[in-house]
Amino acid sequence: MMNDITVLGLGTFDGVHTGHRVLIEKITEIAKEIRAVPSVYMFTNHPLSVLSSRPPELLTTYEEKTGIMTSLGIKCIFSEKFTLKFADIEPERFFEYIIKRTNAAHIVVGFNYSFGKKGAGDPALLGKLCNSRGMGLHIIPPVKYNDIIISSTVIRQFICDAQIEKANRLLGYEYFLTGTVSEGRRVGRDIGYPTANLETPAEKALPPAGVYLTRVIGDALAAGAITNIGYRPTFGASDELSIETYIPGYLGNLYGQKIKLSLIKKMRDEKRFESIEALKAQLQKDVMLATHYFQNEKRN
Repeated sequence: MMNDITVLGLGTFDGVHTGHRVLIEKITEIAKEIRAVPSVYMFTNHPLSVLSSRPPELLTTYEEKTGIMTSLGIKCIFSEKFTLKFADIEPERFFEYIIKRTNAAHIVVGFNYSFGKKGAGDPALLGKLCNSRGMGLHIIPPVKYNDIIISSTVIRQFICDAQIEKANRLLGYEYFLTGTVSEGRRVGRDIGYPTANLETPAEKALPPAGVYLTRVIGDALAAGAITNIGYRPTFGASDELSIETYIPGYLGNLYGQKIKLSLIKKMRDEKRFESIEALKAQLQKDVMLATHYFQNEKRN
């Protein structure tokens, strides 16, 4: 692999959304034409986690992102941690560093790609630098959905607004969380609705408190579910956000397992119930709605 030439995608790729997928398709297409390795170069952390006091929450962790890219045909991922030292490199030097490290013969970037100190490098400069070395460059124009330019920022806002279905359309897949199931307070089990409590990375973007229609994928498990993201107001509200998932009909034990939780849509707001019986009555309605949804999904 070290001596192979690459077709190299550059970017942050948070979410690996439908816009990124157009870019990745172009990488794999050109790589096939020139018999090169379809590759990307990116940082393991978001640059704004170093440059900003309020970095954005992530749509995908580094592990989630690389998993999606590999499934889309990327064969080699060059990555390293973004630091203040990187932030101080002039665009021309950064370009030379990347080319030397990746042996790139062709580069693919989005229309708004920037690189180097203070983001001074843009696709126009990249074009000049590629020309000077006889390299190919392909710039992907904006990818739109209903006149919306698809971006990680727009998708992040949809998730923040609990507009999960819109976020999923722009992502090209159901927004998901991955994490380990931990042992909670067992309150759900005590009232007949045992839940899997999911621990997710702190930097991961979460929708606001509410009850969501979800699906769970784990070891030998793929099932529709209902997930409460919130603060358990009926049981003495907590300051700590919890993600609790009830899988109708599932009797197994998920403690300690790593699962993938995909969000489909918001069902209702989280609310405080006056009694456990009132909560159980609402949960029964939630289960009926979820069961109906997944039955229809199977039929279609």
